Amino acid sequence: MRTVVGWITRHPDTLTEEETTQPKAVLDACPELDQTRDLVRDFAQMLARAPVPICRTGPAPPAPHGSPGSPDSLTGSPPTWKP
Repeated sequence: MRTVVGWITRHPDTLTEEETTQPKAVLDACPELDQTRDLVRDFAQMLARAPVPICRTGPAPPAPHGSPGSPDSLTGSPPTWKP
């Protein structure tokens, strides 16, 4: 299974000729894996075209006191959202 995941997640230009032909038989036998390969490639293309970096470095700052997602908002009281 790791080999198949490698074929799916690596950039097609980095695959050897053998690694390009071997997946064909596996993907032909399993349409779900073929669809997964297409989705992974589409997602990789979206990330490559993103105008700004998608991932931040470091942890996200803590939520302000009382805002959704902060520890004190998990007490069961209804959220106070303003439209």
